[in-house]
Amino acid sequence: MSRFSVPSCPSRIFLTWFLALVASGAAHAATPYLICEVASPTLWPPNHTFVDIGLDVRYVDSCGCVRRLNGNQFDVAITQDEPLDDIGDGHFEPDACLEVDACGCYHLHVRAERQGPAWNKDDTGPKTTGAGDGRVYLIVVTRTVAGVQYRCCATVTVAHSQNKDAKASVAAQAQAAKAACERDGTMLEYDSEGDGPCVVAKQ
Repeated sequence: MSRFSVPSCPSRIFLTWFLALVASGAAHAATPYLICEVASPTLWPPNHTFVDIGLDVRYVDSCGCVRRLNGNQFDVAITQDEPLDDIGDGHFEPDACLEVDACGCYHLHVRAERQGPAWNKDDTGPKTTGAGDGRVYLIVVTRTVAGVQYRCCATVTVAHSQNKDAKASVAAQAQAAKAACERDGTMLEYDSEGDGPCVVAKQ
C-alpha cells in the first residue's frame, strides 16, 4: 500500500496532483494507522528470564506524518497461547511486564520460556517429551484519537527446541495469531501479565 505525505508548503503543481489523486480514490493511505514492531521477535534460550523485546510504536496521521509514541500515548495487552505456570516451564509469573516511567519511556519485557520438556528429578527413567509446541506472545497496541481506536499487533516466539521443524511450527502459529489480531482484534487465551508483581529481575 502506497504512503503519501504532504509537504508543509506544497507547490501548486504538487497540490493539483494530490487533489486529483484524492478525487480518484488513490489516496486511501491517508487513513491514520499504527505501526508496532519488536527488535527481538524470537527468544532463546528458555531460561525463564525477562527480555526487553524492544517494542517500538509509531502513529501515522492523516497527513502521512510518522510520530514515535511514548508509553503514555497508547495501551498494550499481552497474551500468550500457553498457561503462565504449567508443566516443564518452571514456576515463574507473570510472563510479561510493561514498565513506563514518568517521562513516557517504556520497556516491554516478556519471559523467555515455553512448556516442556518435562522431567521429574526423582524419576530414574528418561525425560518425557513435553506437550508444548512452542510459545507465542501476542502484543496488541491500541490508541484512540478523536473517538476512533487504532490497533496494531506484533508477536514474539519461544520455540520448543532449536530444530528446524520446531522453529517453523511456532513461526506459523505466530503468523496465524497476528493475522487474526489484525483482522478482528482476536487475542490469545492467557493473559501474560497475570496477577503477580511486575518484577523484571529473574525471580
